[in-house]
Amino acid sequence: MQDEDEIREIQSIPTSKSAKGKGIAQEHKRGKTIGTMFMPRTTPGGQPSIKSVLQGKEAKEKVDLAVAKWMIDASIPFNAANSAYYQTMFDAACSFGAGYKAPNFYDLRGYLLTKNVVHVKNFVDSFRSTWKETKCTIMADG
Repeated sequence: MQDEDEIREIQSIPTSKSAKGKGIAQEHKRGKTIGTMFMPRTTPGGQPSIKSVLQGKEAKEKVDLAVAKWMIDASIPFNAANSAYYQTMFDAACSFGAGYKAPNFYDLRGYLLTKNVVHVKNFVDSFRSTWKETKCTIMADG
């Protein structure tokens, strides 16, 4: 096995006595630069201005006030904001874009309710097979 090992000769890098290592440094300067290893510096337009940050805060507060006003008007308890679906609802609406129109009363009590009922039934059915083995079922409040 040792006879089959490949042996390679390592070639040394030629250096001139007058360069004293400067040739390697100059080659390195022409190669990769240090800038590729770090994030680029921020440009004058790279950071948001104080005015745009304050406008962003004002716009967020305007949206927050609209949500609070709707919850108060519809008598929705504030702990509804603790729902797992609360932020998901806003994320989905925002990802749709500015032209999104919310579902109306008839859509909510009609086909959207039916779709959610089917979804929950399928979810429960996925656990039914384990009920006989574990002797446990799903209990829910209301």
